[in-house]
Amino acid sequence: LCKHPSVNHFGTMLGMAMIASPMMWYHQHTYAHHSHTTEHEVDPDLHHRKSFRLNSRVDHCKIHGLQASRIYTYAHWSMTAIGDALVIPVKSVLTGFISDTTEIGDAGGSLGGSAYSRATLVHNAIYLLIVGAPVCSLGPSGMVSVLMQIAISGWLFGFFSQINHINEDALAGAAEEDHDGNPRSWAKRQVESSVNWANESTFWFLLSNGLNYQIEHHLFPGINQSHLKHIAPVVRDTCEEFGVKYNAMPSFSAALWATAEWYSCLSSP
Repeated sequence: LCKHPSVNHFGTMLGMAMIASPMMWYHQHTYAHHSHTTEHEVDPDLHHRKSFRLNSRVDHCKIHGLQASRIYTYAHWSMTAIGDALVIPVKSVLTGFISDTTEIGDAGGSLGGSAYSRATLVHNAIYLLIVGAPVCSLGPSGMVSVLMQIAISGWLFGFFSQINHINEDALAGAAEEDHDGNPRSWAKRQVESSVNWANESTFWFLLSNGLNYQIEHHLFPGINQSHLKHIAPVVRDTCEEFGVKYNAMPSFSAALWATAEWYSCLSSP
């Protein structure tokens, strides 16, 4: 939007502030998730909620049986924005870790150390002020508006993030070693632990903000999403040339079904 990186950076933080803490997001997503995609006990996205079992290496608990229900799962997804904007950031300030996996290192500025704690708490206060204002001024109708905003944000985030990595093929693709015990490259694991879907649909591309090109997004996270569909054919052909599995599903419903099946599979011991 602007030639000045600092302006664009500020715009990015402002745009996501109602969905997640920008400071927490740097450690959780930009670093941990993109560096260790779907890796057990390393990728925080697999460990946000103890009530869900997203990896077969996680010990099964009785409550995990509920995740076979789509109503139960989607109800939880509706609260994603609250978790990323308030719950997880506050817990990270108290414990120094995000979802018990990623340590808050001192990355400088507001990204680490005591500055991280201060910036996170300031964001939390502003977030509560913004969501509380309609409730205080409009009463019940304001409460309904706030809850709708939180739920819709949570669903958009939940649907367009979970189906990109949480299925049987993607979890298998995150393996750090091959069948012979040899280490697998970071790029190969990024491709095989991600899923593309509905790449022929302009509607889903716009609604998901380009996240339906998840493979290209993970290989080149710094590229604007508008370019992902242009580099996808090159990535796909390169994967075919070197024997890397390119997970591409034909539709949103196919990707959603694969995720639902994996949730159901892990709902049992």
